[in-house]
Amino acid sequence: MKAFTKEISELLATTQLPELHARLRHTLAQCGLMILTGEPGVGKTAAVRAFCQALDPTTCTVLYLADPGLTTRGLYRLLGAALGLETPWSGSECARIVRQGLLARYDAGAVPLLVLDEADELPTATLGELRVLQNAAMDQRSPAAVILIGSPQLRQRLRLQTLTALAQRVTTTYHLVGLTAEETAAYIDLQLSLEGTPQTTFTPAAVDDIFHLTRGVPRLINRLCQTAILAAASTDPPVVEPRTIKAAAIDCGLA
Repeated sequence: MKAFTKEISELLATTQLPELHARLRHTLAQCGLMILTGEPGVGKTAAVRAFCQALDPTTCTVLYLADPGLTTRGLYRLLGAALGLETPWSGSECARIVRQGLLARYDAGAVPLLVLDEADELPTATLGELRVLQNAAMDQRSPAAVILIGSPQLRQRLRLQTLTALAQRVTTTYHLVGLTAEETAAYIDLQLSLEGTPQTTFTPAAVDDIFHLTRGVPRLINRLCQTAILAAASTDPPVVEPRTIKAAAIDCGLA
């Protein structure tokens, strides 16, 4: 993997990750519902992916879905496929089989963890169905933990009267923000250490400019640094300076 082609912020010991992972563990232990929000590119999916990869597959079944247009029927059919279940076309029967499948995994000790990415774009009916999904055992216990990942608009949507019942089931929330100035510098160093990366030097002043232009958002850092490295390739030795960042920022639409 070459530098700045993938968000690897989850590999950094950032100030946010310990609390975020603690909340994720709590949600899983309680079979609760967590809302994770943040601006696009801040690393929400990457952080959850790192958490899920560290889980024991014998005690947790991770079900990841990322379809902003997912209907209620589509939700159950995809869950059924992920659980290895044969589901009929009938929506109500499909839902019943999937709920039984979730309960079976739960009772077997492999707690289902449903991760719904881009949840702020999901239809209201699909979001509302999550309340029914978590109520499969008549409120005695939830058969699955649920993590909803989305933009800050997700919290606003949960204030809708039609989603009140779902909002009341939220166990915890977390809002992920960009990297700090120090973390941005460490992130750039980590990216530059990847195998096959051109030997390019970033001056401290250039790194400061990157932080201010991107607000510490990893996806924006990647884009800006990629452009800057290409611009510096013609110099010998290749050095990224503030003027390089300024030109790259214009090319990237960040200035």
